Amino acid sequence: MENILSLQNPWKRGQPAISGSIIARQIVPAIEKWLPAEEIIILRGARQAGKTTIIHCLIDNLLKTGVKPQQIFYFLLDNVKLQQEFSQHPYSLKNAIETFLGQTMEKYPERIYIFLDEVQKFPSFAEVVKEYFDLLKNVKFILSGSSVLQLSDRVSESLRGRTISFVVEPFSLAEVIPAVPALTLENLLSERVREEYAAAAPYQNEILLALHKQFVYGSLPRVFLSENNEQRQWRLEEYIQTLIQRDIIETLRVAKYLDFEKMLRLLSFQAGQILNIATLANEVKLNAATVRRYLSLAEEIFIIDRLPPFMSKARKGLTKDQKIYFRDMGLRNHLCRKDTSDLLTFPDLGQEAENFVHIILNKLIAHTRLALPRYFFRSYQGREVDFIIQLNDCLLPIEVKYQGQLNKSDFKNLLTFMEDEKIQTGLMVSKNRFEIQKFDEKQIVVVPLWLFSLIA
Repeated sequence: MENILSLQNPWKRGQPAISGSIIARQIVPAIEKWLPAEEIIILRGARQAGKTTIIHCLIDNLLKTGVKPQQIFYFLLDNVKLQQEFSQHPYSLKNAIETFLGQTMEKYPERIYIFLDEVQKFPSFAEVVKEYFDLLKNVKFILSGSSVLQLSDRVSESLRGRTISFVVEPFSLAEVIPAVPALTLENLLSERVREEYAAAAPYQNEILLALHKQFVYGSLPRVFLSENNEQRQWRLEEYIQTLIQRDIIETLRVAKYLDFEKMLRLLSFQAGQILNIATLANEVKLNAATVRRYLSLAEEIFIIDRLPPFMSKARKGLTKDQKIYFRDMGLRNHLCRKDTSDLLTFPDLGQEAENFVHIILNKLIAHTRLALPRYFFRSYQGREVDFIIQLNDCLLPIEVKYQGQLNKSDFKNLLTFMEDEKIQTGLMVSKNRFEIQKFDEKQIVVVPLWLFSLIA
């Protein structure tokens, strides 16, 4: 245990918590605000989304603010020996810390920070953490895990009301191009949008290069920072196989993993489309109940999202089914064998652009912690609005038209929805157009995808 503690805690040997330069993550300041509070911090997110790096950033910042190295303990529970030790002897965590401190945790005069990484590997973590939380008021826990299922079940049973949770998303464009001025969704919808466009325009080429990379290969840090596209393809394949073998088989106990993978590959062709459970079950050759369970698992480990339809008194939608989106473009493209830069030359990328906008909205929610309920709308007449967002008690309809030219008919669905719901402003995400279109008392702000991408 002492050897593991020494290896995983280099700051206790006088070494830095972070070696080399890293990309600053927007979510770190929001997490740091909760370090003085008593709540247990939980970091959730996809495998390799950057949770471990963020933990080490938090540790590095604590050390810079004067917290002593002996007050900070980090345990990566992916270590088999740690898993065995903690599973067989739950109090070995406390014993290891007290051995290092040279006294009991109860009597230690300063605050102790305990970081448990990949906590879903520690089966009884919730019960152990709850006991420490209730008895040791000088201890701050920060937990991370890649399985919502494993975390949420145990947290709901043992830690309800004691936690504050953050979702760690992969890189945003604003993170990989920090020189670009910050952009808010509110400013994008206001008269200030012209100023925002002018401020970001000098960086357009740099933004497009990063956007195209994320559009094809996604934004998982290890993939995005790869040296070349061949390496990105190889790492995406490795990611999928690791995901299947570790999260799906080992952690979530899915025996028919080949069926699970087949389902994901079929879904990759349906991103942005309405999900038909019966059709999907028939194609995978599984019963509907199993498909529903697999879909829930895929959602819980941050592979996919399901978007519900919008219903209101003024408008009844055509369907009660949900839309399906992937949470990373690289993962989606690799599953359907489109992880190549040639994808950018395809004549119709509307489906991909719509999924990309969904991912940007995910990152916006994660970074700002705004409550932004999202829906889609499809009428009996076949008119569809891609996203309906509830923003500040108002509805914001967003239509994605990833094309060079726009005509009057492209605005029809948005305008009809805005008229029925008494909405004054709508948003259209285009390929490269920027303009504000006035329609009597209503307006639709048209922005290029590269500018929209800067809101997160």
